[in-house]
Amino acid sequence: MHYPSMLIFSFVRRHIIVSIIIAVVVIGGGFLIFGGGDKSTIDFAEVLRRDLVQEVSVTGNAEPAHAVDLAFERTGRVARIYVSVGEEVSAGASLVALENSDIVAQLRDAEARVSIEQAVLDELLRGTRQEEVRAQEIKVENAQTTLNDAKKNLVDVILDAFTKGDDAIRNKLDQIFVNPQGGNYNIHFTVNNPQLESDIETGRASIETTLDAWQVSLAGLSAQNDPSSFYAIAKTNITDIRSLLDKAALVVNQTQAGPTISQATLDGYKTDIAAARTVVNTASSNLSSAQEKLQNAISSLSYEEQQLIVKTAGATSEAIRVQEAKLDQAEAAVIARQADLAKTILRSPLHGIITKQDTEVGQIVTAGPHVVSLISESEFEIKVNIPETDITNVKIGNSARVTLDAYGKEEEFGAHVVMIDPAETVIEGVVTYKTTLQFDERDERIKPGMTANVDILTAERKNVLVIPTRSVSTKNGTQFVRVLHEDGSIEERAIETGLRGSFGDIEVTSGLKEEEKIVTFFDEE
Repeated sequence: MHYPSMLIFSFVRRHIIVSIIIAVVVIGGGFLIFGGGDKSTIDFAEVLRRDLVQEVSVTGNAEPAHAVDLAFERTGRVARIYVSVGEEVSAGASLVALENSDIVAQLRDAEARVSIEQAVLDELLRGTRQEEVRAQEIKVENAQTTLNDAKKNLVDVILDAFTKGDDAIRNKLDQIFVNPQGGNYNIHFTVNNPQLESDIETGRASIETTLDAWQVSLAGLSAQNDPSSFYAIAKTNITDIRSLLDKAALVVNQTQAGPTISQATLDGYKTDIAAARTVVNTASSNLSSAQEKLQNAISSLSYEEQQLIVKTAGATSEAIRVQEAKLDQAEAAVIARQADLAKTILRSPLHGIITKQDTEVGQIVTAGPHVVSLISESEFEIKVNIPETDITNVKIGNSARVTLDAYGKEEEFGAHVVMIDPAETVIEGVVTYKTTLQFDERDERIKPGMTANVDILTAERKNVLVIPTRSVSTKNGTQFVRVLHEDGSIEERAIETGLRGSFGDIEVTSGLKEEEKIVTFFDEE
């Protein structure tokens, strides 16, 4: 309901100005009032206790409810359809869902991560027990053992790679050369590709130097030292050997039997070189795997040692803050996955009737095109434009009172806010936001185009002290009013205020008492 302006000298909304002829004489810091003298005009109001409302008042037109067209924000395959045309649905009901098992899995993983990070934080806050320290020491010992084993394994793999590489060259590949033991690396049969032939002969000579240097370097290889540098040498050498074998395979596969080589000999070369390539490829893979195990073991040992330091020293404030940040990050990931999941399900924004459903299970739908349409169950709604100064107070679900010019102000209809357009609409230079309200009940008296006066209730206070807003002044950041005492003296008093009403009044939270009189206008003539 509408509330009148504040009571002024005990008369409601009649704005009677009371002129009081007084004379003020300052005596001892007080005020003496007597007849005659200067004339002053004073308006005052009484502090009342009553309900206070804040409303946004706008005007629109009653019109038939428009269809709401819904579309997905992402492309996907339709997994479930929950509604059909003509079906009544409630606000928030699921309409169509896309396949989302991958997102569900990601959400569960994110939720599990939150549980893990929360558990770690709880452990930091609780502190470490002695048995936990010992358990961590065992983890460090195990990690050290794993690292030692990884080093030994890498040493064995490097030695094996040399053996296999040496065999692949000096026993398998060297069959195609004239006299490899004597340094003659010319291919003993006719090759139809001179450039490839030259590359192989030159490469074989280079590999001989590589193998000799590699064998000498292996004298310093030991599991007690870091074998990573020996791994780099082995990986490079094996790669060079594999490249040479690849070229040799190309030569023997292109060569035809003839005067310089028999078919049986050629077939033997093909078999031996193919076997050598397989062995060398395996050696290369074993090197990578062994090096990866070593790096993992190093990282694992470092991690377990750091955990032991943390458990031994106890959690620092910095560690707690870091873990809290990790927990926040994990919770943010959950929110992100929940948002992704929500994009796979179309939900009804209002209570209404389905008018269109154009999908089938298994169909691929793209982001953007309308998939489902529905209309509000209410027969009519109102669209209004609310200025930006008021829109911050309006929320979806706010109730409203509506009067129609056709039936006068005495006939009220209930309504509520169902939609607020996020994009602005500029009307005559004023930024507004289109807002949609639905009538709470169907009423046959409502006709299209009727002018609707809408009062949206945005806030309400029950049984609070209320004064006119115009009586409040501000000085140096402090709000104050002038209190009129029974003896005619006026006191400036600081107050605190709350909700600002829609009818020129404001809530007082401290500084005044009920029935005190406050000056709303003072004019010395």
